[in-house]
Amino acid sequence: MPAGATTAAREQLRAENENALNDWQTLQHVRRIAVNLVAAAIEPVYYAELDDPDEGLNAVSVRELLQFIRERYCQIDQSEIDKNMEIFYEGMDPSVPLSVYIRKQEECQDFALDAKVPISDQTMITTATKHALQCGDYTEAWKEWNRGTEAQKTWREWKTHWTRAFNENRAIQRLTGGSFRANATIETELSDQLVTSLDNLAYAAVQKNDTIEKFIETIKQQQDTIHKLQAQNGELMMKLLGGQSAADAGDKKSGTTGGTHAWDPSGYCWTHGYKVKKGHNSKTRGEGHQESATRSNIMGGNEANKNWVAK
Repeated sequence: MPAGATTAAREQLRAENENALNDWQTLQHVRRIAVNLVAAAIEPVYYAELDDPDEGLNAVSVRELLQFIRERYCQIDQSEIDKNMEIFYEGMDPSVPLSVYIRKQEECQDFALDAKVPISDQTMITTATKHALQCGDYTEAWKEWNRGTEAQKTWREWKTHWTRAFNENRAIQRLTGGSFRANATIETELSDQLVTSLDNLAYAAVQKNDTIEKFIETIKQQQDTIHKLQAQNGELMMKLLGGQSAADAGDKKSGTTGGTHAWDPSGYCWTHGYKVKKGHNSKTRGEGHQESATRSNIMGGNEANKNWVAK
């Protein structure tokens, strides 16, 4: 209390001191509550060294508690570092927003910083640019990015530039119903397949292999067999028609007139009708025929080709 202070001044100083004391006590109370809340989320075994038998954690701040646990138990081993880098170098999925990839990369960067093997922003940019170019036709976006100055090529600017490029490309795909790069890839694959097919055809055309020769021989044998069967069928038809050839039978079925055959213009057969060859009449057939039937008296016989006239 200053010497010579008036009563009013002393009362003012006393009130200010009392308020400061209340504030300090409140601060200490809040600090103890905060420490106890943090400690409640952690197994006691991890901060047992700081836990005083009498005072508990009253003498420890939240910062000191977390720093102690971090230094003692939050050590990142090499396998975790390797796994983090493996995730970091995984490419993009163009079917989802670019923000998903950006969040993954930044989480890997934070983890690497905690592991004391930091990933620089330059590595973030070069890796992300390579991954972006692997997702589709982003040549123009890359050219535009590359024209910027080194001062402009920050990680913040990269996120802005490439997010816009991905959104524009997605809009183009919605309008065209597909990706130009995908169409080009399909065309290339089809061209390669066509070239391969043509090579195979050319090879087959100039190579005389056993398979082709055997196939030709098999066809020749089948043709010979067909010719033999045709000859046998012709003989059978001759027998069935009582000496007529298969060709004559064909003419009879089709009802054609004329030709090189020796037709008998006055002949008749009780079974076959008016159009018969010379020497073929009702008497040349088997039992049951009316052998006396003639062209002028058919005796109820077949009237086939009745109006036929030899030419």
